[in-house]
Amino acid sequence: MRHPAGSVSTELIVMGTEDGDLADPAAEAQRIANEASGPSQVAMVEGSGHYPHADNPEFVAHTVATFLKEL
Repeated sequence: MRHPAGSVSTELIVMGTEDGDLADPAAEAQRIANEASGPSQVAMVEGSGHYPHADNPEFVAHTVATFLKEL
């Protein structure tokens, strides 16, 4: 994600551990986190595929709510 020069964002990366579109979902999530312009957090949804929000909406909602409260 590109941001204006000097800006910083806090990012939450949510991915399923069984995402068949990626060779290594955890490594891809970490790559995205490493490229973030500011603090980032990775949340892997165990057993979920490419749509973790659909596969496990309760876990994703709780993870997002917790992340937002900590900002």
